[in-house]
Order: sequence, then C-alpha cells, then structure tokens
Amino acid sequence: STFDDFWNSHYVVVLNNLSILDKQATANGNSMYAGIAKVLTAYTLGSATDLWGDIPYSQAFTGTGNTTPAYDKQEDIYKSIQSLLDEAITQLNSGAGATPRADDYYYGGDMTKWVKMAYTLKARYYMHLTKAPGYTAVAQANLALTALSNGMTSNDDDCAFAYNGTSTSSNAWYLHFYNTSTLVLSSRYVDSLKQHNDPRLPYLVSKAENTGLYTGNVIGSGAGNLKDFSVAGSFYGGISSKVYIVNAAEALFLKAEATYITAGYTAAQAVFRQAVAGNLLKLGVDTASAAAQAYLAKRGVLTADNALQLIIEEKNTANFFSTENYVDWRRTGY
Repeated sequence: STFDDFWNSHYVVVLNNLSILDKQATANGNSMYAGIAKVLTAYTLGSATDLWGDIPYSQAFTGTGNTTPAYDKQEDIYKSIQSLLDEAITQLNSGAGATPRADDYYYGGDMTKWVKMAYTLKARYYMHLTKAPGYTAVAQANLALTALSNGMTSNDDDCAFAYNGTSTSSNAWYLHFYNTSTLVLSSRYVDSLKQHNDPRLPYLVSKAENTGLYTGNVIGSGAGNLKDFSVAGSFYGGISSKVYIVNAAEALFLKAEATYITAGYTAAQAVFRQAVAGNLLKLGVDTASAAAQAYLAKRGVLTADNALQLIIEEKNTANFFSTENYVDWRRTGY
C-alpha cells in the first residue's frame, strides 16, 4: 500500500491532471498554461524515473484505452524531459492566450520565472547523465552551463508552495514531524551541521523536546523515544513554512559543479561561494556575522582534493528535503 501511494501521487493525481491541463490549454490556445503543465510534467517524470528507473510515459494517460502502458527506458524518459522543457520554454515565452494569475500557486503568472525554472531543470537533468553510458561529463556540463545562462540566479526565483498556517493549509513537513510524530531527523544530518558549526543549524533543526539538544537518531538503531530527537526546524518545518520545489541555490551548485568539470576548481570557486552565501542569507543568517564568515572561511574554499565533495555536501544542505540529494549521492558518492 505504501508503494501504491507513491505511484498514485505521481501518476493518478499529478501527471494525469497535468496531461489534461496540457491538452485543454493547447486546444484552447492558452499556450502559457500548456507551458506550465509541461514544466511540471518534466519535473514529475524526473522525480519518478530517479526513484524507479524505467517508467510508463509514451503510452500512458489514455484512460481505459490502455490500462497496461509499456515502460519507457530511463534514457528515453530523460530525452522526453528535455523535449518537454524545450516546448515549454517556447510556449511560456509566446504570450498566447489567457495569462495565469492567482491560479498559478507558484509564481502568480510570472512567465519569466517559469522560464528560469525550465532552464534550471534542463541543467539538472543534463548533470544527472555525467556518468551515464554513452555520455561524457564535459559534454553534459557544457549543456548544463548553456541552460543555466537562462536559469535561476537569486532566491527570488525559488519555486515554492506557500501555506497560510491554518488547519486546512498546513505545511506538509510540519504535519509529518509535529502532528503525527512519526519522523525525526537522522544523526548523520544533524551531526554534520554541528561538526561544521553551520550557522543554519537552528533554522534547519529543532532541539529535541525532552533534552533541549540538537540530537539526530542513528539510522537503524530503532525509534526509541521520538521526543529525544530533533525534527525539522522553523524554516522548513513550521506550520506556515513554504515547501520548496526547486531552489535557486540548486542552479548555482549545478553551475559550480559544471564549471569544476569543464574548467577546474579555481574557476568554480566564485560560483560555489555565491551559492553557499546565498543560502545562508535565505535562511536568515547575516553573511557579515562572525559565525557566517568563519563558516565561509572553513567551508567556502574549494581545493583540488575537496571540490566535488564540498559542492555536493553544501548543495545537500541547501536542498534540504529534496530527492536531488538522493540522486547526487548515487551520482557522486557524497
């Protein structure tokens, strides 16, 4: 039943509705709505294939016409994602038909930001293939850099869903951490932030209710008393906190990694530093403070030996709760 829920959320709820939106918008000449549908379809297909590999797509969404659609190869899904994003960019820039307004819960009808998100997603999925058979890291990194020249650049570009903090509009992480009390943070995550004196710690992690300490649960050690462990902090885990779909920080870390691949760690340094500092600022840390400066001096400097590891680890912190962290770990080992 647990796996059914994931398939249902990806396909029955999200992709099926996006397919309907795309078809109706295209038929009615509302190209910007069709473009949004394609961006979100690409994002959802990417999430699904990163979790499961081969997935249905080309034969899907015909209803009772085909209840057992064939599984497309993951390589073909990645090609479909890029094609969807290319079509989306054209449609989003077209200005044709009705303009989304309040019914666009992410960007309020700002097509410029949707286009930036589309280009950022193109870069993300190019970088996923740096070690794939038949692809080379340098070629994929160059494609990513080209896409990122039109991608997200500041925290204002973040794609996030806002909640108002009422019983009918509560942050989903809040409900899982605080309302049902079934989740806690892992010791690996919490201890990493503590080890590096990360000034984002109090924003990302709450103190354990019983002890008043930042304590993660050791994975595999059993649940224990859940109140002895930390849960999500106020920035991501509050009742009215936003849930982030794609962060602008990810775009900068992708750019840092792609630059490192194509031009070395020295060339990647400035982009990497901008990415880390931007995320500190986003979470409410004064980048001029002594704590922030000490952190940047310790964690903000790339070398030949640590460049990829630092880029991915800092991206992991900035991408809190994103499944991209799972993909990056599989890609790089960090």
